[in-house]
Amino acid sequence: MRRLMSSVILSALVLGGCWPAVAQEKSDSPKEEAKSGPRESTEQLQVKVTYTEYDGEKKVKIFPFVLLVSLRNGPPSEIRVGTRTPIATSAEASASQYQYIDVGTNVDCRARKLSDGVYALWLDFDRSWVDGDVFVIVQKIPGPPLDNSVGKFAQPIIRRFRSENDFNIREGQTLETIVGTDPVSGRVGKIEVSITVIK
Repeated sequence: MRRLMSSVILSALVLGGCWPAVAQEKSDSPKEEAKSGPRESTEQLQVKVTYTEYDGEKKVKIFPFVLLVSLRNGPPSEIRVGTRTPIATSAEASASQYQYIDVGTNVDCRARKLSDGVYALWLDFDRSWVDGDVFVIVQKIPGPPLDNSVGKFAQPIIRRFRSENDFNIREGQTLETIVGTDPVSGRVGKIEVSITVIK
């Protein structure tokens, strides 16, 4: 009798599929993880951007910038440094009006990983600076006939160097991404980029 009951119970377990069900539950868990997609990378890049200005063969200016850039989707990392410079918008001395504009350096950077040790970078570099001034004629306040001359107001001359590009770079590599020559001064501006991976 005991042997008969044991055989019946064993047959029920096999036919009911209890054992395969347990195995199926274990095998389904990796599939569910795969469906959830790969986890976002926790790596970050320390991106060093160096702007160097040359007068002939002589380096006259060097401006280094360092950004910490995440490999996750999101807004770019950015740097804003400089001053606000007043610009006169009215030619009448009796009603002077000014507009302030940003003068300095803006750096924006995005990054994504292509393969082991290789990264794609998007870099927007925008530098402006005051390079002297120019006198603008303004009309003086009306007065006596002998005092109807004109006056002068010094307006700043603002120069600009801007570059926006995409490129691939390897960890530890220093890459010269852009070279530009100022048509007025003849000075040459160069941008170099290097990265360090932070895990």
